[in-house]
Order: sequence, then C-alpha cells, then structure tokens
Amino acid sequence: MKNIDCYFSEGYWGFINPESNQWQAIDLIPSGFKNAKEYLQSQFPDYAVEVHDLTQYLKLEECVRGKIYSLRSSNLDIGVFDGKNGFIGIRQKYNKRYLDVEYHYDALYGTAKPLKEIDVLPGWIDIKEHLGTICQRCGRPCKGIPGDQGYYAWEHIPWSKYVDYDESIIHINDLPKSAPFDFGDCKASPTGLNNKYLFDFLEEVSRGFS
Repeated sequence: MKNIDCYFSEGYWGFINPESNQWQAIDLIPSGFKNAKEYLQSQFPDYAVEVHDLTQYLKLEECVRGKIYSLRSSNLDIGVFDGKNGFIGIRQKYNKRYLDVEYHYDALYGTAKPLKEIDVLPGWIDIKEHLGTICQRCGRPCKGIPGDQGYYAWEHIPWSKYVDYDESIIHINDLPKSAPFDFGDCKASPTGLNNKYLFDFLEEVSRGFS
C-alpha cells in the first residue's frame, strides 16, 4: 500500500496530494473526524496515511559534533553536525550534487530540524565542505593576500608550509582533473578542494537510510 505524507506544524496541517503530487493545506478538518489522519484516510482509502509532527525535533544543545542526523530541512535529507549550529550534507540543485550547509532551526535563520541520529562520522574525516584552496592551473595550494584598494590577490604556498594538508590523506588523485600538477611558475587561480571523503561517506549513509 502506498503512503500519503501528512505534516503537522504549529497548528497547521498539510499533505502531499497523491493524485496531483502537489502540496495541499488542510484549512479545516470537517466535523465527524477526530484529526487530519482520519479525514485523509476517508478521502484516500487505498493509501496509508503517515503523520509527521514537525514540532518535534532535537534541540540545538542536544546535537553532538560528528554525529549524522536525519533532517527535515530545505535542501538536505541527512547531515553531519559541525559542533556549532550547522549541518553539512549533500544538496542536489538541477543536475549538480555538492556539499552544502544548513543551520539548525534554533539558530538565526535556521531551516534544519534534526529528527534522529542515524550514524557517526569517522574521526579522520574533516567536518567541512572544502579542504583548502588550490590553484586550478597547477594544483599547488594557494592563499589570498591583501591587494590594492582592499582587493585580494592570490599566491602559491609551498607544500611544506601548508599545514592543513596531510599527505597520508590528501594526495594527487584528489586534485581537480584539470590541474596538471606542474610545479612551474604560473599565476595562481584559486579553486576549492572539495572534501570528497565527507561526500562519499554521507552518500553511503544516505543509501542505507533511504
């Protein structure tokens, strides 16, 4: 039997209409029915109605850094808590999938409500979207430096001085395929080095969760 997802939040009811696949609010529960679930069951007898109470979620102080939670949010289904007020998860926009952050509902402008803990991130994986900034031309690390009129220029950093990199974790295969990894002189062109370790782990957790 197929399900109808019915949602309750702050006194409001709504559901995804299985016939139109569109969101539909329930402004008033007709007399004779105890609640929205009973009403929807009468309207769609071939479906099982599942109620989601969006007023119930884990508060910010209950969340633990490194733990992965199922979320009710704008763009993320699951996310790892960063220890402050954000969750990093995989967002899909059009045909692109990438790591993104949503903030806990209790925080300023927060949109993510954690529902339950589903996994724990291994300690060797950094809880951040990017692992640093590299030159997309040569693959070397680079950093921004103050430029004229407050603008920033970019320069390369020798690998030996780039303390954020650990050669046992970050290696040449993680660099953008467009980077030839040529140590010759070039004008630094910065790009973020994506945290593929976090992406891959969250993707595996997501498969098991769904």
